[in-house]
Amino acid sequence: MIAGIFHERGASENSPSKNRFRTCTSEHRLQLSKGDFARLHLQVKPALEAKLVRCTRGALFDVVVDLRRESPSCFKWYGVELRAGSSQMLYIPKVVRMGYQTLEDYTDLYYMASQYFTPSAARGYDSMILHLGLNGH
Repeated sequence: MIAGIFHERGASENSPSKNRFRTCTSEHRLQLSKGDFARLHLQVKPALEAKLVRCTRGALFDVVVDLRRESPSCFKWYGVELRAGSSQMLYIPKVVRMGYQTLEDYTDLYYMASQYFTPSAARGYDSMILHLGLNGH
């Protein structure tokens, strides 16, 4: 469940340049409260997306799970605390699930995505949190 305010900014999907390769198709900003979380999620084909994530206010714990079969880290998870002012960013490749939980009130999560948000391609996975032992991080 995503709580808070969500903003999406980017070129229109019907833009004349939509067929050109562009690293960042859209930008997103979420304004969150302490304890807000997003379950592990991704977009499936044909809307696979890579993300570049940072925390611009407050703090959050971000978790990624690699699902790329050719990757040596396939089915492994990585977690990192992102804080405002640290300048730390997390790159999330395509076919990698992402989830987070905020650690402070008034947390802003900012990310750029390589694909438009496509509701029909969005998938969330609650059961993977327990399988990987991530509950309570």
